[in-house]
Amino acid sequence: MNRDEALRCRAISQGYLAEGNRPLAIKYAQKAFQLYESEETREWLQQVAKLNLPPASEPTRMSPSSA
Repeated sequence: MNRDEALRCRAISQGYLAEGNRPLAIKYAQKAFQLYESEETREWLQQVAKLNLPPASEPTRMSPSSA
């Protein structure tokens, strides 16, 4: 049971990393490891923790142009 939840958390972590949201990727990688300690989750957690990505930024908004 915990193994399934750990796999789900790892998938969530991977999604956050793909979006560039490192803090949430780490959070869910840690949760996955807590739920089910395996070599795969340990390696994923180490990979995510080592990455040095810039924090996710908000999309830039266009200011209305003056006429």
